[in-house]
This record gives sequence, structure tokens and C-alpha cells, in this order.
Amino acid sequence: MSFGPPQQPPYGQQPPYGQQPSYGQQAPYGQQPPYSQQPPYGQQPPYSQYPPLPYAPAVMPDSVRTARIVLWVTVGVSVLHAAAAGSAYAAGYVTGGYLMLWVMALLASFYASRRSGVRGASTVLAVIQMFFAVVALSKMQVLLGIIPFGAALTVFILLRRDDARAWFTRPRTP
Repeated sequence: MSFGPPQQPPYGQQPPYGQQPSYGQQAPYGQQPPYSQQPPYGQQPPYSQYPPLPYAPAVMPDSVRTARIVLWVTVGVSVLHAAAAGSAYAAGYVTGGYLMLWVMALLASFYASRRSGVRGASTVLAVIQMFFAVVALSKMQVLLGIIPFGAALTVFILLRRDDARAWFTRPRTP
């Protein structure tokens, strides 16, 4: 009774032409390598050709994407509102009413970078814009109060959600 593998060539020698090499040996020159085999039980499989990726491709959550869109649309509305103003003084007054939203729209361009400082600055500016909008509403300036207040409140709520928090605190991929 033999305990070794049957008909295995001695170490360093190739099997005869036409035979498949045993597991762990290379195919002779000019022959195709054998099909991949499962490693024996209890052994690790060989390493893959490519290193594993640490994270799946990142997709911006809907709440963050919606906050960006709300900010950009509100800035567009502010441009139309300033253009509809009668004089340069009125246009400057209207633009000043939307000032924090302009800065927040600039910050919205950096939401894809996933830096938590961008999220924090946007939420603080949203609170300041809501305060300015309440002051404008108290002076009976409806357009300078309702539109910026609604946009700032929407952005504040969207950026305080858990999926937005996870987006901005997630490690960045190079």
C-alpha cells in the first residue's frame, strides 16, 4: 500500500507530454495550464489578480442631491428677482436678501467632496438665512422672506438627515 500521490514525478521534473501537471506545479512549456481548481479543504485560496476595493463607488444620497438642487434653483430665482427689480438699489437690496443662499450654493458645489465642514457651514448658514428671512417677514417683505426661509429650512432639514450625515462623515476614497 502506497501513501504518496500516485505517479507524481520527482521534485523539479515535469510530467510527460500530454499529462496535466499535479496541483501546485506549472504546465510545461507549450502546454496550456490546467483549469483552475478549488484548493484543498483547510487551505486558503490563491490571491486574486486585483486588490480588493475598500468601498463601493460612492453615490450621493437623494437628500444631499436635493439640497444642492434647491440651493441652485433658489439662486436662479434670486437672479430673476433681482433682474425684475426696478433700479440698481432695489436689485442690490434683493440680492442682499439672498446673500446667505448664494454662499450656500457655492458650498453646494463642494458637497461631492464629502467634507463635514461643508455640511456644518451649510447648516449654520441656513439658520442665519432663516433668521434674516423672519426679519424680512416682520417688515412685510413677503418675497424676501418666504422664498429664502423655505429654501433655508428645506436645506437645513435635508442636511440634518442620517443619510446626509453618513455621506459627509464617510471616509473619502482617493
